[in-house]
Amino acid sequence: MNPLPILFFIVFALVLLGGYVAIRRRLAGLPLLAVLMISACVIAMFLVGLTTGGSLPQAIFVGLLVGGSFSVIVIVVANYFSRAEARKAAALEQSPPSP
Repeated sequence: MNPLPILFFIVFALVLLGGYVAIRRRLAGLPLLAVLMISACVIAMFLVGLTTGGSLPQAIFVGLLVGGSFSVIVIVVANYFSRAEARKAAALEQSPPSP
């Protein structure tokens, strides 16, 4: 078996993990992180599709569908939890101290 698809899939997983952490830690603006993450995931899945022996249109489809979908899902989840954490912190600051 060719080890390249596994390597590109690991890169895909690491990009998702790194993007999630970067969004949660607010290492950069959300639009910039989203563009970088989606691009890297699409390219990684495109390369997985090419190295598994698929045709070029098939690899493009897999890259856009799988890479784009997973990265958008991770972006939405990370942004949701980041905003929920900020709302919780704001609510704690506004609440009066308990006796």
